[in-house]
Amino acid sequence: ASAVRFQGEAATAHFDAMLADAIKPAPELCTISHHVITTLRAHIAHVEASAAEGRSWWRRRADAQRHRLQRRLAKWERYNCLHVTAADLASEGALKQALGPLSPLQPTLLVSESAIGAAELPSGPDADSRALSKQAAIQEQMPAAVRQVIATGLRVSDFFPYWDVVEVQGADGQTTLAFDMVQQLVCSQAEQVHGNVSSLFVRAVCRWRRSSPFAAAQDGRALPYVDSGICAEVEALEAAARRGLRERRRLPRVAAAAPDIN
Repeated sequence: ASAVRFQGEAATAHFDAMLADAIKPAPELCTISHHVITTLRAHIAHVEASAAEGRSWWRRRADAQRHRLQRRLAKWERYNCLHVTAADLASEGALKQALGPLSPLQPTLLVSESAIGAAELPSGPDADSRALSKQAAIQEQMPAAVRQVIATGLRVSDFFPYWDVVEVQGADGQTTLAFDMVQQLVCSQAEQVHGNVSSLFVRAVCRWRRSSPFAAAQDGRALPYVDSGICAEVEALEAAARRGLRERRRLPRVAAAAPDIN
């Protein structure tokens, strides 16, 4: 079968725009993801505020001024997102290499197609809602490499609304691909994203990052970043693939040579 051909670059761009608009996450998964993002950012803010209580008066005052400025510039707390595999979590050295340009001191959301430590979806409300206690419990359930390398490790499962677990869990109690979609959407709202450029999971994160499925929830504001890392590499690879496809379509068809019967 031959590929679909469009009359000119404008028609191709129009089709790409229509396709991007048509491929959207399910509304219920967007709602769940937005809840996780909101809860995650509030948790980070509370952890920072609780940690600040032990600082000197001058340090607390400087931090308060900095936080007020950050809130005026953007109404979300910052976190990075790192896609990891089981091999990345096997040792401190492997995790440091996987971390790449991300700072280990910045709150870091870990996402993966497999479980990260003793990750389980919640069955009810948190017994202890205090931020530092919750963060200590999260760190305790993380793999040893995460506890040693990343100061504030985070997972989607730790902030998932327990009343919506049925949306991402099968009859056997295992998480479905819907949970991976939620992870991708939450990861797409991070300040920086890093992972393997060849991973389909990372490419999906970068796609949601470009399409901004939460624009309405953010009053139409764009996220305060310019992708110069892994998503820029993904976009460059995809652009090169599209150029190659267009060039192949322009090549003249060569008739098959007649068989030599002599």
